[in-house]
Amino acid sequence: MAISSDIIQKLLCLLRPLMQSESQRKGYLMRSLGMNTLEFIKILCPPLGIPIEMGKRWLETAQKQK
Repeated sequence: MAISSDIIQKLLCLLRPLMQSESQRKGYLMRSLGMNTLEFIKILCPPLGIPIEMGKRWLETAQKQK
């Protein structure tokens, strides 16, 4: 399943009132879409101007919290 970066941005904005932390929103979105994968990080990070290495660390942190 392919999700455009525009849709990801819209979903992140929708979560803003529920979660103050950007990392919480991204983690929740990844888990809820069942996309706790490196491929999702590669889709999510570049449009946001986030280095993929940082995204990999977020993924590792999210996986440790399970």
